[in-house]
Amino acid sequence: MSNPNYILSTVHGHAVVATILEERMRDYQRIEQIKEELLSVFGTEACKHAIIDLCRVRFVGSVGFLAFLAVRRLAGVENVVLCNLDESIRELFLICRLIPDTEHTKAPFQVCEDIETALALCGSK
Repeated sequence: MSNPNYILSTVHGHAVVATILEERMRDYQRIEQIKEELLSVFGTEACKHAIIDLCRVRFVGSVGFLAFLAVRRLAGVENVVLCNLDESIRELFLICRLIPDTEHTKAPFQVCEDIETALALCGSK
């Protein structure tokens, strides 16, 4: 039996885009599997910019933050950009101060509307 894939990834120079395929990030065991897949994808020497596409995700429970924060702690990853956030998920990240609420606010993650904008931000378009 093979392990299920919870993400799809593509490489764009020094940026890697990972699309999370789960709709609901709330089960601890599944979050651990997603985290391991993300760390595997973003943990390469070539990856300086980690872009996490949340276009399919509609719910993130508190345990879901573990996967994102693990990516933020990876050596060699200069920035982590979240894109395609559902409005309720964006609000949750704002409340937890994980994304900036103004241009001048510091936060662990950057946020972009879509993958193209995130790639341009990372200089990988």
